[in-house]
Amino acid sequence: MNTLKKEIFMFLILITCIIVMSKVYDQISIKIHNANWEHIKMEKHSIELLDDRIELKYINNLLSDEDCNYLINSSQGYFKNSQVVSDNGTSTLSYERTSQSYVVNEDDENIKLIKNKIYDFLSNNVDSNKNWDNYTEGTQIVKYETGQEYKAHYDYFTEDYLKKNNEPQREYTMFIYLNDVDGNGGETYFPNLNKKIKPKKGAALFWRNCLESNKCFTNSLHQGLPPYSGKKYGMNVWIRFDEI
Repeated sequence: MNTLKKEIFMFLILITCIIVMSKVYDQISIKIHNANWEHIKMEKHSIELLDDRIELKYINNLLSDEDCNYLINSSQGYFKNSQVVSDNGTSTLSYERTSQSYVVNEDDENIKLIKNKIYDFLSNNVDSNKNWDNYTEGTQIVKYETGQEYKAHYDYFTEDYLKKNNEPQREYTMFIYLNDVDGNGGETYFPNLNKKIKPKKGAALFWRNCLESNKCFTNSLHQGLPPYSGKKYGMNVWIRFDEI
């Protein structure tokens, strides 16, 4: 009889241990799930409307640190003095734009994956029916050394340029910050909107240049302010009204 009681007692202890361990496992699983979910939320980008006059949006965490590092590192050794486009379609050096730039290799598989994040944003926030790769110009990486800048300018083309070159107008611009700038400077400044945006690695600005090809927003005037120390890296994405 004592042996039977002992076996029953041991069985009850075993059942109790199983129940306790099961509860502990559930709690650990919940904590792991919550930690993973917090990580996912941090990685997911958020969108803030800064000014509705040009649909100016700030996109946080559009690209990852790894994306930004790859774009910067793969551009080294290829930068040349940035140019501006004249009404007759020729590209020339200008004192107004003193940065350096490089058009990325569109056949690079990593570049394709990065650009797909941009196209996902456009599909989710502009038009899901377009093949955005056909509407975007060659993607340009820009580098600003200390003191270099791009004075106030518009991204849209003049009517003379459109007539002479038979190209679709730039409807939207996206500018992605590829690094944090040391100290002050390096901001993107919209003087007509009184908006100044500080670079943040992986974040992006997105705005509309024109409502129609010949109806463009003067409030889209913007300037790349010079970094006071260190370098600033960015990525220009210009999006046309029609396929190019």
